[in-house]
Amino acid sequence: MSLQRYQAKNLRRDGQENVVSLSDALNHLRGCRVGLVGNHTSVMQDLQHLVDVLRDCEDVALKVLFAPEHGFYGEMDVELDSAIDPRTGLPIHSLYGARRKPEIEMLAGLDVLLFSIQDVGVRFYTFVSTMYHCMVAAAEQGIGFVVFDRPNPITGMRIEGNVTEAAHTSFISVTPLPIRHGMTIGELALMFNDVYEMGLDLKVIQMPSWDRHHWFDQTEWRWVMPSPAMPNLDTAIVYPGTCLFEGMNFSIGRGTSRPFELIGAPWMDAFRLADAMNEKGLLGTFFRPTFFVPTYRTHKDTRCAGVQIHVTDREVFEPVRMAMALLAEIRGQYSGVLDWGSEERVHRKMGSPLVRKQVEAGVPVEKILEGWAAERKEFEQVRKDFLIYD
Repeated sequence: MSLQRYQAKNLRRDGQENVVSLSDALNHLRGCRVGLVGNHTSVMQDLQHLVDVLRDCEDVALKVLFAPEHGFYGEMDVELDSAIDPRTGLPIHSLYGARRKPEIEMLAGLDVLLFSIQDVGVRFYTFVSTMYHCMVAAAEQGIGFVVFDRPNPITGMRIEGNVTEAAHTSFISVTPLPIRHGMTIGELALMFNDVYEMGLDLKVIQMPSWDRHHWFDQTEWRWVMPSPAMPNLDTAIVYPGTCLFEGMNFSIGRGTSRPFELIGAPWMDAFRLADAMNEKGLLGTFFRPTFFVPTYRTHKDTRCAGVQIHVTDREVFEPVRMAMALLAEIRGQYSGVLDWGSEERVHRKMGSPLVRKQVEAGVPVEKILEGWAAERKEFEQVRKDFLIYD
Protein backbone atom coordinates (compact mmCIF):
# COMPACT_ATOMS: atom_id res chain seq x y z
CA MET A 1 0.00 0.00 0.00
CA SER A 2 1.36 3.39 -0.91
CA LEU A 3 1.15 6.66 0.95
CA GLN A 4 -1.30 7.77 -1.72
CA ARG A 5 -3.78 5.21 -0.45
CA TYR A 6 -2.99 6.23 3.10
CA GLN A 7 -3.93 9.79 2.21
CA ALA A 8 -7.04 8.89 0.28
CA LYS A 9 -8.77 7.39 3.31
CA ASN A 10 -10.50 9.24 6.11
CA LEU A 11 -8.63 7.69 9.00
CA ARG A 12 -9.74 9.79 11.98
CA ARG A 13 -11.11 7.53 14.69
CA ASP A 14 -13.90 8.51 17.08
CA GLY A 15 -12.41 8.19 20.54
CA GLN A 16 -9.95 5.62 21.83
CA GLU A 17 -12.25 2.62 22.14
CA ASN A 18 -9.37 0.25 21.43
CA VAL A 19 -7.16 1.66 24.22
CA VAL A 20 -7.52 0.03 27.64
CA SER A 21 -5.84 -0.07 31.05
CA LEU A 22 -3.76 -3.01 32.24
CA SER A 23 -6.42 -4.07 34.75
CA ASP A 24 -9.13 -3.96 32.07
CA ALA A 25 -6.93 -5.96 29.73
CA LEU A 26 -6.27 -8.66 32.32
CA ASN A 27 -10.01 -8.86 32.99
CA HIS A 28 -10.50 -9.16 29.23
CA LEU A 29 -8.14 -12.16 29.23
CA ARG A 30 -9.99 -14.09 31.96
CA GLY A 31 -11.32 -17.35 30.64
CA CYS A 32 -9.14 -17.05 27.54
CA ARG A 33 -6.57 -19.32 25.99
CA VAL A 34 -3.65 -17.03 25.25
CA GLY A 35 -0.58 -17.03 23.05
CA LEU A 36 2.26 -14.61 23.83
CA VAL A 37 4.47 -13.01 21.17
CA GLY A 38 7.36 -11.92 23.35
CA ASN A 39 10.96 -12.16 24.43
CA HIS A 40 13.21 -11.20 27.32
CA THR A 41 11.93 -7.58 27.17
CA SER A 42 8.37 -8.72 27.97
CA VAL A 43 8.68 -7.50 31.53
CA MET A 44 6.64 -5.32 33.83
CA GLN A 45 8.09 -2.17 35.36
CA ASP A 46 9.33 -4.24 38.33
CA LEU A 47 11.12 -6.55 35.83
CA GLN A 48 8.76 -9.46 36.49
CA HIS A 49 8.31 -11.32 33.22
CA LEU A 50 4.87 -11.29 31.64
CA VAL A 51 4.93 -15.08 31.36
CA ASP A 52 4.96 -15.29 35.15
CA VAL A 53 2.26 -12.63 35.47
CA LEU A 54 -0.02 -14.49 33.08
CA ARG A 55 0.61 -17.85 34.72
CA ASP A 56 -0.37 -16.33 38.07
CA CYS A 57 -3.57 -14.82 36.68
CA GLU A 58 -6.73 -16.66 37.60
CA ASP A 59 -8.59 -18.12 34.62
CA VAL A 60 -5.93 -17.14 32.06
CA ALA A 61 -4.50 -20.12 30.19
CA LEU A 62 -1.14 -19.37 28.58
CA LYS A 63 -0.78 -22.02 25.87
CA VAL A 64 2.02 -21.06 23.49
CA LEU A 65 4.92 -18.65 23.01
CA PHE A 66 6.09 -16.96 19.80
CA ALA A 67 9.61 -15.58 19.43
CA PRO A 68 10.82 -12.74 17.18
CA GLU A 69 14.33 -12.18 15.82
CA HIS A 70 17.03 -13.08 18.40
CA GLY A 71 14.79 -15.67 20.08
CA PHE A 72 12.56 -15.69 23.12
CA TYR A 73 15.50 -15.01 25.42
CA GLY A 74 17.17 -12.50 23.12
CA GLU A 75 20.58 -14.10 22.86
CA MET A 76 20.74 -15.32 19.27
CA ASP A 77 21.76 -13.49 16.08
CA VAL A 78 20.77 -16.18 13.56
CA GLU A 79 17.55 -17.61 12.18
CA LEU A 80 15.93 -19.96 14.68
CA ASP A 81 13.83 -23.12 14.79
CA SER A 82 10.84 -23.72 17.01
CA ALA A 83 11.49 -25.47 20.34
CA ILE A 84 10.11 -26.27 23.78
CA ASP A 85 10.74 -23.74 26.53
CA PRO A 86 12.73 -25.62 29.20
CA ARG A 87 11.36 -23.50 32.04
CA THR A 88 7.63 -23.58 31.31
CA GLY A 89 7.31 -26.56 29.01
CA LEU A 90 5.41 -24.40 26.53
CA PRO A 91 6.11 -24.58 22.80
CA ILE A 92 8.07 -21.64 21.41
CA HIS A 93 7.40 -21.03 17.73
CA SER A 94 10.12 -19.03 16.01
CA LEU A 95 8.93 -16.21 13.77
CA TYR A 96 12.44 -15.53 12.52
CA GLY A 97 13.42 -18.59 10.58
CA ALA A 98 11.45 -20.75 8.17
CA ARG A 99 8.38 -18.57 8.82
CA ARG A 100 7.71 -14.93 9.68
CA LYS A 101 3.98 -15.33 10.33
CA PRO A 102 2.22 -17.80 12.66
CA GLU A 103 0.73 -20.76 10.84
CA ILE A 104 -2.90 -21.78 11.28
CA GLU A 105 -2.13 -24.83 13.43
CA MET A 106 0.03 -22.73 15.79
CA LEU A 107 -3.00 -20.56 16.60
CA ALA A 108 -5.46 -23.45 16.92
CA GLY A 109 -7.53 -23.23 20.09
CA LEU A 110 -6.38 -19.71 21.01
CA ASP A 111 -8.76 -16.89 21.87
CA VAL A 112 -6.23 -14.06 22.12
CA LEU A 113 -2.72 -13.31 20.90
CA LEU A 114 -0.79 -10.94 23.17
CA PHE A 115 2.16 -8.90 21.87
CA SER A 116 4.68 -7.57 24.40
CA ILE A 117 8.11 -6.58 23.04
CA GLN A 118 10.25 -3.46 23.47
CA ASP A 119 10.76 -1.70 20.14
CA VAL A 120 13.35 1.03 19.40
CA GLY A 121 11.31 3.36 17.18
CA VAL A 122 13.03 2.62 13.86
CA ARG A 123 11.45 1.03 10.78
CA PHE A 124 14.14 -1.58 10.15
CA TYR A 125 14.06 -3.02 13.66
CA THR A 126 12.13 -6.19 12.88
CA PHE A 127 9.91 -6.49 15.97
CA VAL A 128 7.32 -4.20 14.37
CA SER A 129 7.28 -6.42 11.27
CA THR A 130 6.69 -9.45 13.50
CA MET A 131 3.77 -7.64 15.14
CA TYR A 132 2.28 -6.79 11.76
CA HIS A 133 2.43 -10.39 10.53
CA CYS A 134 0.95 -11.66 13.81
CA MET A 135 -1.89 -9.15 13.49
CA VAL A 136 -2.65 -10.40 9.99
CA ALA A 137 -2.63 -14.02 11.19
CA ALA A 138 -4.88 -13.22 14.16
CA ALA A 139 -7.36 -11.35 11.94
CA GLU A 140 -7.47 -14.26 9.49
CA GLN A 141 -8.28 -16.70 12.30
CA GLY A 142 -10.72 -14.45 14.18
CA ILE A 143 -8.46 -14.24 17.24
CA GLY A 144 -8.28 -11.17 19.46
CA PHE A 145 -5.04 -9.20 19.62
CA VAL A 146 -3.74 -7.30 22.65
CA VAL A 147 -0.65 -5.06 22.52
CA PHE A 148 1.17 -4.33 25.76
CA ASP A 149 2.40 -0.85 24.86
CA ARG A 150 5.92 0.30 25.69
CA PRO A 151 7.89 3.55 25.39
CA ASN A 152 9.48 4.63 22.17
CA PRO A 153 12.99 4.95 23.66
CA ILE A 154 14.05 7.76 21.32
CA THR A 155 10.87 9.79 22.02
CA GLY A 156 7.61 9.93 20.14
CA MET A 157 8.28 13.41 18.77
CA ARG A 158 10.70 12.96 15.88
CA ILE A 159 10.05 11.79 12.33
CA GLU A 160 13.19 11.40 10.21
CA GLY A 161 14.27 9.96 6.90
CA ASN A 162 12.47 8.94 3.75
CA VAL A 163 9.32 6.82 3.60
CA THR A 164 9.81 3.34 2.16
CA GLU A 165 8.53 2.97 -1.37
CA ALA A 166 5.78 0.36 -1.58
CA ALA A 167 7.84 -1.66 -4.09
CA HIS A 168 10.66 -1.95 -1.57
CA THR A 169 8.79 -3.00 1.57
CA SER A 170 10.27 -6.07 3.23
CA PHE A 171 10.78 -7.62 6.65
CA ILE A 172 12.96 -4.61 7.54
CA SER A 173 10.20 -2.21 6.47
CA VAL A 174 6.94 -4.08 6.52
CA THR A 175 4.88 -1.07 5.38
CA PRO A 176 5.73 2.40 4.06
CA LEU A 177 7.26 4.03 7.15
CA PRO A 178 9.89 6.74 7.66
CA ILE A 179 13.16 5.61 9.19
CA ARG A 180 12.27 7.19 12.54
CA HIS A 181 8.49 7.07 12.87
CA GLY A 182 7.89 8.63 16.28
CA MET A 183 5.25 6.10 17.37
CA THR A 184 4.88 3.41 20.01
CA ILE A 185 4.14 -0.19 19.06
CA GLY A 186 0.57 0.29 20.29
CA GLU A 187 0.06 3.33 18.10
CA LEU A 188 1.52 1.47 15.13
CA ALA A 189 -0.87 -1.42 15.78
CA LEU A 190 -3.86 0.95 15.74
CA MET A 191 -2.63 2.42 12.46
CA PHE A 192 -1.96 -0.96 10.82
CA ASN A 193 -5.39 -2.27 11.82
CA ASP A 194 -7.19 0.74 10.38
CA VAL A 195 -5.12 1.56 7.29
CA TYR A 196 -4.91 -2.06 6.14
CA GLU A 197 -8.54 -2.76 7.05
CA MET A 198 -7.64 -5.85 9.06
CA GLY A 199 -10.89 -5.88 11.00
CA LEU A 200 -8.93 -7.14 13.99
CA ASP A 201 -10.40 -7.23 17.51
CA LEU A 202 -7.55 -5.08 18.82
CA LYS A 203 -6.85 -3.74 22.30
CA VAL A 204 -3.82 -1.62 23.25
CA ILE A 205 -2.82 -1.54 26.92
CA GLN A 206 -1.97 2.10 27.52
CA MET A 207 1.06 3.19 29.52
CA PRO A 208 -0.30 5.35 32.36
CA SER A 209 2.46 7.95 32.56
CA TRP A 210 4.42 8.12 29.30
CA ASP A 211 4.96 11.50 27.65
CA ARG A 212 5.89 11.76 23.96
CA HIS A 213 8.84 13.98 24.85
CA HIS A 214 10.35 11.34 27.14
CA TRP A 215 13.54 9.53 26.29
CA PHE A 216 13.73 6.05 27.79
CA ASP A 217 15.90 7.15 30.70
CA GLN A 218 13.22 9.71 31.65
CA THR A 219 10.61 6.97 32.16
CA GLU A 220 9.98 4.60 35.06
CA TRP A 221 10.99 1.64 32.91
CA ARG A 222 14.31 -0.18 33.22
CA TRP A 223 16.40 -0.85 30.12
CA VAL A 224 16.49 -4.47 29.04
CA MET A 225 18.65 -4.66 25.92
CA PRO A 226 16.20 -5.54 23.12
CA SER A 227 18.84 -7.37 21.06
CA PRO A 228 22.51 -8.36 21.39
CA ALA A 229 23.71 -5.24 19.53
CA MET A 230 21.42 -2.79 21.35
CA PRO A 231 23.12 -2.60 24.77
CA ASN A 232 21.91 0.82 25.88
CA LEU A 233 20.04 3.99 25.01
CA ASP A 234 23.17 5.57 23.47
CA THR A 235 23.06 2.85 20.83
CA ALA A 236 19.37 3.42 20.12
CA ILE A 237 19.96 7.15 19.62
CA VAL A 238 22.46 6.69 16.76
CA TYR A 239 20.86 3.50 15.37
CA PRO A 240 18.35 5.20 12.99
CA GLY A 241 21.33 6.60 11.10
CA THR A 242 24.23 4.17 11.24
CA CYS A 243 22.18 1.01 10.73
CA LEU A 244 21.73 2.27 7.17
CA PHE A 245 25.36 1.23 6.62
CA GLU A 246 24.76 -2.44 7.43
CA GLY A 247 26.00 -4.68 4.62
CA MET A 248 28.58 -2.19 3.36
CA ASN A 249 32.29 -3.01 3.55
CA PHE A 250 33.12 -1.05 6.68
CA SER A 251 32.45 -1.93 10.29
CA ILE A 252 29.56 -0.34 12.16
CA GLY A 253 30.93 -1.48 15.49
CA ARG A 254 29.25 -4.88 15.71
CA GLY A 255 31.49 -7.07 17.81
CA THR A 256 32.56 -4.13 20.00
CA SER A 257 31.10 -2.61 23.15
CA ARG A 258 29.84 0.40 21.14
CA PRO A 259 27.83 -1.02 18.22
CA PHE A 260 26.51 1.55 15.75
CA GLU A 261 28.61 4.27 17.42
CA LEU A 262 31.93 3.08 15.98
CA ILE A 263 32.44 3.37 12.23
CA GLY A 264 35.67 2.23 10.59
CA ALA A 265 37.69 0.01 8.28
CA PRO A 266 41.36 -0.97 7.80
CA TRP A 267 41.50 1.41 4.81
CA MET A 268 40.18 4.53 6.54
CA ASP A 269 42.20 7.47 7.91
CA ALA A 270 40.68 8.14 11.33
CA PHE A 271 41.99 11.68 11.72
CA ARG A 272 41.12 12.80 8.20
CA LEU A 273 37.58 11.43 8.50
CA ALA A 274 37.01 12.93 11.97
CA ASP A 275 38.28 16.34 10.91
CA ALA A 276 36.11 16.38 7.80
CA MET A 277 32.99 15.43 9.75
CA ASN A 278 33.55 17.92 12.55
CA GLU A 279 34.00 20.69 10.00
CA LYS A 280 30.43 20.10 8.82
CA GLY A 281 29.06 21.55 12.05
CA LEU A 282 26.37 18.91 12.54
CA LEU A 283 24.31 19.74 15.62
CA GLY A 284 24.61 17.71 18.80
CA THR A 285 27.51 15.49 17.84
CA PHE A 286 31.30 15.19 17.81
CA PHE A 287 33.38 12.75 15.78
CA ARG A 288 36.39 11.41 17.63
CA PRO A 289 39.14 9.60 15.68
CA THR A 290 39.43 6.08 17.00
CA PHE A 291 40.80 2.58 16.39
CA PHE A 292 39.11 -0.72 17.23
CA VAL A 293 39.13 -4.44 16.50
CA PRO A 294 35.67 -6.01 15.92
CA THR A 295 35.23 -9.55 17.21
CA TYR A 296 32.24 -10.18 14.93
CA ARG A 297 31.02 -9.63 11.39
CA THR A 298 32.65 -7.06 9.09
CA HIS A 299 36.47 -6.90 9.51
CA LYS A 300 36.35 -9.44 12.33
CA ASP A 301 39.67 -9.57 14.26
CA THR A 302 41.12 -6.78 12.10
CA ARG A 303 42.31 -3.37 13.28
CA CYS A 304 39.99 -0.67 11.99
CA ALA A 305 40.47 3.10 11.88
CA GLY A 306 37.52 5.44 11.91
CA VAL A 307 35.37 7.55 14.18
CA GLN A 308 33.28 7.23 17.28
CA ILE A 309 30.06 9.23 17.09
CA HIS A 310 29.60 11.07 20.37
CA VAL A 311 26.13 12.56 20.83
CA THR A 312 26.64 15.76 22.82
CA ASP A 313 23.03 17.00 22.71
CA ARG A 314 20.38 14.44 21.85
CA GLU A 315 17.65 17.08 21.65
CA VAL A 316 19.13 18.58 18.48
CA PHE A 317 20.99 15.54 17.14
CA GLU A 318 19.55 14.14 13.88
CA PRO A 319 20.88 10.60 13.33
CA VAL A 320 19.66 10.25 9.74
CA ARG A 321 21.13 13.60 8.68
CA MET A 322 24.39 12.63 10.39
CA ALA A 323 24.50 9.24 8.67
CA MET A 324 23.83 10.66 5.22
CA ALA A 325 26.59 13.25 5.74
CA LEU A 326 28.98 10.55 6.95
CA LEU A 327 28.14 8.24 4.04
CA ALA A 328 28.67 11.05 1.55
CA GLU A 329 32.06 11.85 3.14
CA ILE A 330 33.18 8.20 3.09
CA ARG A 331 32.06 7.92 -0.52
CA GLY A 332 33.98 11.11 -1.36
CA GLN A 333 37.19 10.02 0.36
CA TYR A 334 37.07 6.35 -0.64
CA SER A 335 34.99 6.11 -3.82
CA GLY A 336 37.31 3.46 -5.23
CA VAL A 337 37.14 1.33 -2.07
CA LEU A 338 33.57 1.71 -0.80
CA ASP A 339 31.41 -1.33 -1.54
CA TRP A 340 27.68 -0.96 -0.93
CA GLY A 341 27.13 -4.72 -0.77
CA SER A 342 24.02 -6.42 -2.12
CA GLU A 343 21.95 -4.08 -4.26
CA GLU A 344 18.71 -5.67 -3.06
CA ARG A 345 19.74 -5.24 0.57
CA VAL A 346 20.74 -1.62 0.05
CA HIS A 347 17.41 -0.81 -1.57
CA ARG A 348 15.48 -2.53 1.23
CA LYS A 349 17.45 -0.76 3.93
CA MET A 350 17.32 2.63 2.24
CA GLY A 351 13.68 2.13 1.27
CA SER A 352 14.36 3.20 -2.30
CA PRO A 353 17.00 2.72 -5.03
CA LEU A 354 17.09 6.51 -5.46
CA VAL A 355 19.11 7.10 -2.29
CA ARG A 356 22.14 5.19 -3.51
CA LYS A 357 21.92 6.80 -6.94
CA GLN A 358 21.88 10.27 -5.40
CA VAL A 359 24.85 9.59 -3.11
CA GLU A 360 26.84 8.06 -5.96
CA ALA A 361 26.03 11.06 -8.16
CA GLY A 362 27.31 13.42 -5.49
CA VAL A 363 23.94 15.08 -4.87
CA PRO A 364 24.36 17.39 -1.83
CA VAL A 365 23.04 15.85 1.38
CA GLU A 366 20.77 18.80 2.06
CA LYS A 367 19.10 18.36 -1.32
CA ILE A 368 18.55 14.64 -0.63
CA LEU A 369 17.00 15.42 2.75
CA GLU A 370 14.79 18.14 1.29
CA GLY A 371 13.46 15.63 -1.21
CA TRP A 372 12.03 13.54 1.63
CA ALA A 373 10.06 16.32 3.30
CA ALA A 374 6.80 15.96 1.36
CA GLU A 375 6.45 12.20 1.89
CA ARG A 376 7.21 12.61 5.59
CA LYS A 377 4.49 15.25 5.85
CA GLU A 378 2.01 12.87 4.20
CA PHE A 379 2.92 10.19 6.72
CA GLU A 380 2.58 12.64 9.60
CA GLN A 381 -0.98 13.43 8.51
CA VAL A 382 -1.84 9.73 8.75
CA ARG A 383 0.08 9.19 11.97
CA LYS A 384 -1.65 11.91 13.97
CA ASP A 385 -4.98 10.08 14.01
CA PHE A 386 -3.50 7.14 15.91
CA LEU A 387 -1.45 8.83 18.62
CA ILE A 388 -2.45 7.81 22.14
CA TYR A 389 -0.10 9.98 24.16
CA ASP A 390 0.45 13.74 24.47
